[in-house]
Amino acid sequence: MQGAKTKKSTLEITRAHLLSFLGIGLIVAVVLLALFFPSKLAEYVNEGLELAVERVLPTAFPFMILSSLVEAYSRPALKGHLANFIGRLFGMPRSAAGALVIGNVSGFPIGAKLAVDLYREGVISKALSERLIAYSNTPSPAFIVGSVGVLMLGSGELGILLVVSVMLGNILSAQFFRAKEDKCREIDVISGQSFDFVECVKSAGTASVTLISFIVIFSVAAGFVKEYITLFPLREIIIIFLEVTSAASYIASSLNAYPLVSVALLAFALGFGGLSVMAQTSAFTSDTDISILPYFKIKLTSGILSSLVSVILYLLFFKAIY
Repeated sequence: MQGAKTKKSTLEITRAHLLSFLGIGLIVAVVLLALFFPSKLAEYVNEGLELAVERVLPTAFPFMILSSLVEAYSRPALKGHLANFIGRLFGMPRSAAGALVIGNVSGFPIGAKLAVDLYREGVISKALSERLIAYSNTPSPAFIVGSVGVLMLGSGELGILLVVSVMLGNILSAQFFRAKEDKCREIDVISGQSFDFVECVKSAGTASVTLISFIVIFSVAAGFVKEYITLFPLREIIIIFLEVTSAASYIASSLNAYPLVSVALLAFALGFGGLSVMAQTSAFTSDTDISILPYFKIKLTSGILSSLVSVILYLLFFKAIY
């Protein structure tokens, strides 16, 4: 038993070091590129800021404020049959239903923050929290329909198709990672905290700066990939895995002549979320013993399933139109 614990601890340390090296490697690469290609760096930074400020933050910031309000007054949870249904759908206790709903409606990275908060308060176990972070950390329907569908693809209908694909992909992936119910405290609401307006805005502002920073650095990396890696499909694969907003913009503009391919790749990118969102998520789990590796496996599965669902829906409802 002791040997198994030691082996698991060593494995966790190795994983943490691997993620650290990947992060350091990305930063070093950006710095080196900045020394040799300063004008390109400025161009890609501006592109990243435009993506973050104009397409992501307007939908994310209001929900960050909402998240702070929810934390101040009560822990988000639903009651009754609806909570039980949502819990069973994802193999989660009903105390996680609120985080699932808010996370899937508000978008990255609100769901991850709420899931980590539930773990810190002892409402759910570590194993449940590692799965809940993945299930509740999805792009918001407003971003998918408004930014990706209308602005990038020029079609609100395709945006709705992508929303349905991502949601079904998320639910289907939960079926692959179901486990026996962990011991947890079935708490619906934890209240009693006082509301501080200044702290509420400060918390939302800090989260927004973190969100923008990750989008910008990964957008810079994606920009250099688009510029200097010409091998197909290596370039597309790297961009999709780096940052979801940049990937969506690139796919919509570069592959618009192949609508089915565009939809399938967009569904994967949105279902997976990219390494940028994974890094944002790890920022919330950094002071806990939560492992980010289950998140990666679940989101990768979710991306694949979302892509498959999108192909089926497109062939059923959109092939004759586009």
